[in-house]
Amino acid sequence: MKQPHHILFLFEILEEILLHLDATTLLLSQRVCTFWHALIKKSTRCQIALFFKPSTVPLTPLTNRTLNPFLTKPLLKYFLRKQHPLPQPPKCQTYSQIQSDRGYTFCRPEASWREMLLQQPPALRVGVVETHHNGTQRVAFTETVFQPGGKFIRMKDLEGPVSDGFLLPAIDCPVFWTDCVCRPPGRGRGSRGHLECGKEVARRQLKRCDLVVIAKGPFRLPLPELGIERREERTSLRKWLESLVERMGEVKETHGKVCEG
Repeated sequence: MKQPHHILFLFEILEEILLHLDATTLLLSQRVCTFWHALIKKSTRCQIALFFKPSTVPLTPLTNRTLNPFLTKPLLKYFLRKQHPLPQPPKCQTYSQIQSDRGYTFCRPEASWREMLLQQPPALRVGVVETHHNGTQRVAFTETVFQPGGKFIRMKDLEGPVSDGFLLPAIDCPVFWTDCVCRPPGRGRGSRGHLECGKEVARRQLKRCDLVVIAKGPFRLPLPELGIERREERTSLRKWLESLVERMGEVKETHGKVCEG
């Protein structure tokens, strides 16, 4: 009679067991042995659970997209550390000596998290919420839709903008702020009120977008309702979106209504 633990080396049974693990444990399970590592790499279902491959299960009115848990906890801390690095002590000889083991793991060029999707199933949409304050709280929304069946927005697409400092992750990821929005607001309730309005619009749009960026407008929208013309300068955010369009292929850009408060 075979040893009882041999059951863990049957592909179908082990796959079902692994799919009941949380994403972090499943990712670390690749270290158990070469067979487990090969199985997780080969299994389409495991790769979907780890956000490496896109889910093909259609959404229903009663279901929501699943947010990548790595984005809300360990990677959020890593992104924040990239923008606010710890000062290096005089006695420290190397960069790795002031990093935690987990932080060093995320820094590795070959780290697999860079190929992860932000949500499942991916939406192939990036939303930009523009906040305006001209005596009233005004918020506009634009949405860039990419080619279906093409490339997807992955974690690696966020690392550069976050490291450069023009995108700052919010606690309720995948919402990001541009650096100009995060600067201390002016006095008065209106300056804070339009930011709160922008956050509310961003949360609503997450149901249909991979990520939403809150920017201080006008950024890229022609807003005749506000008497604002499109600005032509290529901001960091505009350049980043253009790079995504070049890589993924843009289908259309839709303009949302202007909300006033």
